[in-house]
Amino acid sequence: QLSIASVQWPPSRLQIRRHHTMKTLLFLTFLVTNAYSKRVAIIGGGVSGTFVAKYLSDFDTNCTLSTVEIFDPLPIGEPVSVSTKPDFDWQGSRVSSLKLKDGTIVELGASVAFNGFRLVKNMIDADDSVEIGDAHNAGPTRTDDTTRDGIGIYNGNGVWSLLTSNTPSFLSALLLSWRYNIDLWTMSRASNIMQQGLERIHGWLNSTYPTTFFDSPDAMWNAAELLLPAHISFDDFLDALGLPRELQWWRRFLPYQGSLREELLTAINLCNYNQANSQVNGLVGVGSFVSAKVKLWSIIGGNTKIVKSAFQQAQNTSRAHCGKSGVVRHVPKQVTSVIADLESMELFSETESLGYYDVVVLAAPIQQSRMSFLIKSDKDSAVLHDMPLFGDSISMEEKETEDLQSLTPTKLPESISRPYTQVITTVISNATLEASHFLMQEHELPRGIYMTEKGREEEFGITAISQLTSDGVYKIFSGNVLEERTLSTLFGNGYVVEYTKVWGGQYGGATPDYRGEGASIKYTMYDSSSQVEGFRGSVLYYPNAIEASFACMELSAIGAKSVARLASRRLGMLVHQENLSDSIGNEL
Repeated sequence: QLSIASVQWPPSRLQIRRHHTMKTLLFLTFLVTNAYSKRVAIIGGGVSGTFVAKYLSDFDTNCTLSTVEIFDPLPIGEPVSVSTKPDFDWQGSRVSSLKLKDGTIVELGASVAFNGFRLVKNMIDADDSVEIGDAHNAGPTRTDDTTRDGIGIYNGNGVWSLLTSNTPSFLSALLLSWRYNIDLWTMSRASNIMQQGLERIHGWLNSTYPTTFFDSPDAMWNAAELLLPAHISFDDFLDALGLPRELQWWRRFLPYQGSLREELLTAINLCNYNQANSQVNGLVGVGSFVSAKVKLWSIIGGNTKIVKSAFQQAQNTSRAHCGKSGVVRHVPKQVTSVIADLESMELFSETESLGYYDVVVLAAPIQQSRMSFLIKSDKDSAVLHDMPLFGDSISMEEKETEDLQSLTPTKLPESISRPYTQVITTVISNATLEASHFLMQEHELPRGIYMTEKGREEEFGITAISQLTSDGVYKIFSGNVLEERTLSTLFGNGYVVEYTKVWGGQYGGATPDYRGEGASIKYTMYDSSSQVEGFRGSVLYYPNAIEASFACMELSAIGAKSVARLASRRLGMLVHQENLSDSIGNEL
């Protein structure tokens, strides 16, 4: 306790100067904090949202950000339990791992990756607690080595196009080379070109040159010389490569010849996207093919660990830069509306205000968000109007005759409004696949069965059946929920349905419905700066814009870093380099 006797009164001149100096410093600190500290809200706690948070923390070396809040009603990066009842009204992150009672891990969504997933791999390498293992590893710590091997491409009615079970890997490679010969070489060359383009993109994402800040995925694809395949169907792309739609007549006289296009390429796209070659675009089709020619891996303990790791790395980086905790945090709330004025954006969960933010990032498909995007009227802040999204323009005549922010937006891009493609993931245990259904012996069955279009039609809409463990855990992808009689036909009696995940419905879906082409959508959904010349206000970003041209974990990471760079540049956390080197200039 401080006694009165210990207080010097009147104070000395030195004490008075110190007192006034402290008051001045506190006042300046208050001004600086309120003038320069910025608040960011991220809606969605999957790969896109957590990676945005991590990259923002990386760029915030001067502690510009006072708050980075990730809004998601579900826990971040936690596996789903079989005891958890599926929520058909709230899909959640499409990187989702299921944990069975015995510890077996099953990927419900994005299942595999490879070393070309540079940003994902970098995030893993930065966390010693996250390890990679063999693709489709199903145990908490190791792969079940006693499962069957090989793949089969199935046409239905007992007809197999390709079968590599019980075949050594080097013979499988020779078998594929013989069956598809020049077509396989042509596709490999096309995939190499795409991978080179992605390598250039990864390099640009580490640059601060002005021309490497892309305002849309299309600008990035154009710089990487990949714009054409992003906007034509995979079928048209294959036509341009010269791959025949059917087996050439002269190859019919050779043994064991097949159509790469009808068999392997179709089966891969049906498995990954539940869409045929005519439905996906060229970029998606080539990207899917890459997975058939490289070594794949999964994260031991579930791919959801990468989501949790990115979130924790964001927290740790922010703490290391600024010496305080709590800047990056998870808010378990569902955002239902975003209301913007010129200076900020206010988030709501129903009628509850969640706060005001300078930057908002929608890190989830807009079709699945169930959110309202509104702006306040310039004349009356109590009056709300639809937010003009994705750069909807307002003519000068309209500006002169109308309230500046009272105009409803023009029609959104069609790709924004159409639902995502539905995929059902069914996980069963204690199951034995009926070999007789496929006109085979038990020992002949492959580990993975992938359907052609005819096979999908004949086999109840199923696109893939994968054995995960030797004791009877299987994962099935299909277009619709499988009936009990269908599962009994395939697996007999005694199987147990562990989990059914519906990636679909009115507010869900696994991947965009590409409809044979990509879509051009900007990363900026709304910028209040566009309303008043010379004014820099709040902004709403959309990293999932990249999904309109290609959806996978790595592309989500690329979209996240692209948006984090745009936001950081806007907030003054990234400064452009003045001159562009000749080498990068030539590439761009």
